[in-house]
Amino acid sequence: MSPTALTSKSSTPSLLCIPTLSNADGAFPFAPLTQDANGALYGTTSLGDPARDGTLFALQTHGTHFQILHAFSGPDAALPYGGVVESKDGWLYGVTEEGGKYGKEVVYRVRTDGSGYSVLHAFSGEEGAYPLLVELVLGEGGWLYGTTSAGGVNGKGVVFGVKVDGSGYKVLHAFARGESDGAYGIGQLVLVSYGVTGGGGQRQEGVVFGVSVDGVGYRLLQRLGEKQRGKWPLV
Repeated sequence: MSPTALTSKSSTPSLLCIPTLSNADGAFPFAPLTQDANGALYGTTSLGDPARDGTLFALQTHGTHFQILHAFSGPDAALPYGGVVESKDGWLYGVTEEGGKYGKEVVYRVRTDGSGYSVLHAFSGEEGAYPLLVELVLGEGGWLYGTTSAGGVNGKGVVFGVKVDGSGYKVLHAFARGESDGAYGIGQLVLVSYGVTGGGGQRQEGVVFGVSVDGVGYRLLQRLGEKQRGKWPLV
């Protein structure tokens, strides 16, 4: 890791040293950073570290105190393309695109100091698989929500919920593709209940959808790709 110097935009020029990632620290980050109440930043890299399966790291906004909180390896998880969400009690929650017991992704948690890493749920395929650029959303009652880009009974991805202790996993909706549904969930849910897919809809170019936290009331809000509405969302 080496520092990169940035010039401040304040009236008094100064230098701000931001760490530059090396393969040993992690490589190829895709997700945005998360900042906690104390100002610390947390992020993931999709590759790097000795196992080349990605890392979870932390640093301060001035670029100091960079540390690897967890180095992923296939058995515990691999390829964390998504970022993390922090709970009020000091846990970070995230998903990986591969790894775990079945090799199809996991939901994990780790404390902000790097201790207590554990896999909360390993996806088997029928209940979801392979999230793509997904960040979890923390809802009421200790529930986490997210999407997968594959798996489910139709093989087109799911919207899921799981409690912060790993219990209660449930599929809220299994995408089926076609004109009236989406396929290949991607990105982060908004307000727990709204999201996008990379496929499905009349032209198979993605949809905007809504679903309640109990799994009822799934609705297609907009088909993308029609009348210059954009298509194939990635986040």
